[in-house]
Amino acid sequence: MSLAAADKLLKIFDALKNFREGIPVPDPNPLAKKKESLLSKKERILHLNNIPELICSSAIRSLSEFPKILAIAVDSLFSSCDDQESDVRLVAGESLNKLIKGLMDTFLGRIHVELYKEIKKNDSARGLRAALSRFGDLCHLIRPHKCRPFIANLLPCIARISMRTEETIQETLATAMQKIMYVLGSFTSDTEVKQLLKTFLPNLRSSSATTRRTAASGLLSFVDIRANQPSSMNGC
Repeated sequence: MSLAAADKLLKIFDALKNFREGIPVPDPNPLAKKKESLLSKKERILHLNNIPELICSSAIRSLSEFPKILAIAVDSLFSSCDDQESDVRLVAGESLNKLIKGLMDTFLGRIHVELYKEIKKNDSARGLRAALSRFGDLCHLIRPHKCRPFIANLLPCIARISMRTEETIQETLATAMQKIMYVLGSFTSDTEVKQLLKTFLPNLRSSSATTRRTAASGLLSFVDIRANQPSSMNGC
């Protein structure tokens, strides 16, 4: 059963990857006029709905290769968040939520890592926003001994994302950053905060009101969190 479920998942991953790369798939119907075609919207939605169902099954979770399979699944869902069809994007987001909910009890640490990896990629606006918002919502569940590594790796990502010009990204960054800094801000060093301040200050002069608001919000969150934390926690 485990191998059959894994094989089905891998075929789904391949099909979605081929669609993104514009590679047609053979039509199983021998009477079809077109022997090869790209995945239809209906087929993509079906595949996306199947991913969380299979990933969260005991058959898949018991596999030694589960971390790798989970990484591919999350990547496939984030990639589909940028599909040209709004219905597909909606299902991709819903499937991502189902996957997270189904694995939170036992694989929360892996989920945090996969969300961070998508943030680090700093790729499509929709995928990045999906990762930022979910990481912000889940960061309060990071284990204390993992807080310092996460914020140390996130800060350079936040700095790069702050340079993006899309207003939707700036809006999502502002919301996510408040949550992230509230939880992880005490684990930053003075040097890291100063560097972030230097990164966000130029955005106060941006022609975009959204970018200016995000910069102001970010600067305040850095200052407030550091000011309200005991000095013994700084740089932990």
